[in-house]
Amino acid sequence: MSVDLSKIRFQGARIIRVIEDDQRRLTFEVSYPLKRAAVNSEEGKLTFEFYSRYLVAERDLNGEPTILRAEVAEIGSRSLAIRMETDYSTREVTCYRVGEGATLPNQPLHQMAALRGAQAIRESQRGRHR
Repeated sequence: MSVDLSKIRFQGARIIRVIEDDQRRLTFEVSYPLKRAAVNSEEGKLTFEFYSRYLVAERDLNGEPTILRAEVAEIGSRSLAIRMETDYSTREVTCYRVGEGATLPNQPLHQMAALRGAQAIRESQRGRHR
């Protein structure tokens, strides 16, 4: 399992709220500071798919923590642990995949793989008929 966190905007994200759903999805609703805009921040989401553990080891401070940096702490065959250092301390999520916004529709992985395979076949057939 390879993971490139550089394409996900962790740094500077202020965690507004954390939502768990019944699909084993953990979503951080965040806001990003904007330097040159009429509004002060932009809203976004960091979504952790099929998470199995969420650890919060932060001091009890007023306000919303800001993510200073994120790194892959551990990679397994079916999961990865992402450690986020905040201005309050540390959060860690063990999950299958992480992304900005909703990364997967509400479908199991084997169904998603089947859909991707069918789509690839259709695209290759279209290429042959041109």
